[in-house]
Amino acid sequence: MSTKVIGKCLFLTLLLPALVFAQQEIRYKDWAFKSSDTFNSAFTVNTNGQELGIVCKDRCLVYFSPVEDCTNRKINGYLISSRRQTLKLDISCVTHEKVKFLILEDLVNIKNMLMTNEIIYFFFEVDNFPSEVSIFSLDGALQAINNTYMFSK
Repeated sequence: MSTKVIGKCLFLTLLLPALVFAQQEIRYKDWAFKSSDTFNSAFTVNTNGQELGIVCKDRCLVYFSPVEDCTNRKINGYLISSRRQTLKLDISCVTHEKVKFLILEDLVNIKNMLMTNEIIYFFFEVDNFPSEVSIFSLDGALQAINNTYMFSK
């Protein structure tokens, strides 16, 4: 075989699955990986309909949605807890297409927590009092998050 033919075969072998794969949502147990032309994401939805995920475009963000009107109340932060550690995070509220999202800071520690534990608890603090507990399964998070990072480079 000529070098050109081998090169074309290699190109098609690598590129074709990526093009077919690019518009699909792939489930990994309780998590999913979704890729589009504009972003890649890994996410899960808990039994209360709340979504936790990582979305990557130019950079990656960890988000939590939906939230009530976070502009009308003081948000002190989130406590995120697992069997191994607890983090208190700075958060910011953004609105995209009329949906409010909390963007969780400290991407490295959150990503590490998401990829190494089975269940994670979010304690939302309003006016210095815990007001809500959200529980998410992390079963499948490792595969979905790895794909998000791999296809975002």
